Amino acid sequence: PTQLIPLIGFVGASLLGVGLINVLHPRGEPLVTEANRDALQWLALNGCFCMAVPFALTTYATRLVPSAEIALVLQLELVVGPLLTFAFLGEVPSMFTAVGGALVFVAVVGNAIATLYWGISTDETNGSMFQAAGAAGHNDDEVDRAVKVVEAA
Repeated sequence: PTQLIPLIGFVGASLLGVGLINVLHPRGEPLVTEANRDALQWLALNGCFCMAVPFALTTYATRLVPSAEIALVLQLELVVGPLLTFAFLGEVPSMFTAVGGALVFVAVVGNAIATLYWGISTDETNGSMFQAAGAAGHNDDEVDRAVKVVEAA
C-alpha cells in the first residue's frame, strides 16, 4: 500500500498535465498535426518512461541507501548528460563542463571508495562524532539532543 504512493503522485501529475492541455493549447487549432506527431510521441515516451521510472526508483532507493549517498549519485546526471549528448548528437562539451563533470565524478567515486575500503559512510560520520562526545563524559541526553539537531538540519 505505501509502495503505491509514488505511483499515485506520478498518475496525478500526468493527469494534471493532460488537463493543462485544454488551458494552454490555442482554441480552434488541432492538437496533433502531421508536423508535430513525432514530437508528441517523443514527449509522451519521455513523460511516461524516461522521467517516471527514474523518479520511482529514486523514491524506492531512499529506503535502502542513506540520503547523502543518493544525493551524490544523483549528481552523476550532470556527468552522464553531456556524455550522452556528445555520443548521440556530436555536441562537444565545453572545458568548464568537462572540468565540472570530472569534479563530480571524483567526488562520487571517492565517496564510494571511502565507504567500501575504510567503512566511512556519509551518515556514519556524524554518529561517530557524537559517540566520541558521549565517551568524553557528556551524558546521553545531551548527545541525543545534539543528534536531533543535526538530523533536523
